Amino acid sequence: MPGAIASTPPRSCIRQPPAQLQKIPVTGGQVRFEREHLLRKLTVRDPARIVRLEPAGQLALHPLFVQVPGPVESWEKDPLAAS
Repeated sequence: MPGAIASTPPRSCIRQPPAQLQKIPVTGGQVRFEREHLLRKLTVRDPARIVRLEPAGQLALHPLFVQVPGPVESWEKDPLAAS
């Protein structure tokens, strides 16, 4: 039928997120590496934004992540990841 408006699916078809999502572990080394990578990019692109980062070098992780002990992930290709 030309010009017909598609109907909305019944509520039973709409997926609801699980009540409790499982957190994704990320190593402390990876978190530090990502922060340094961000700072290198901001130094070039937007130096003024660096001062607005959280104090003491800590960046808040997204609630989906949980920090665990460990080094930078082995899949990182950046040569600075080894330092």
